[in-house]
Amino acid sequence: MRGELSMRVLFLSTWFPYPPDNGSKIRAHYLLRALAQRHEVTAVAFCPDGDSRLKAVPGCENARLHAVSADPFRYVALPQWRKFLSPV
Repeated sequence: MRGELSMRVLFLSTWFPYPPDNGSKIRAHYLLRALAQRHEVTAVAFCPDGDSRLKAVPGCENARLHAVSADPFRYVALPQWRKFLSPV
């Protein structure tokens, strides 16, 4: 690494970036990895499977990862269900 880290970055994601096994996770993973090469990154991401322990992501040694054990898409389908239950 050349010189000092230039910025402190807060990286927020609806997907935990590792393992990168779908399109959104792949994008988050590579963006986090690129940022962590030159900056000190704190990443906060949802991890709906309940595994909220800190995980190491290869290539992101300067990143501190925090998993939030909640599902950000929990209530997305609720408006669609109300349409089916409506008497109109």
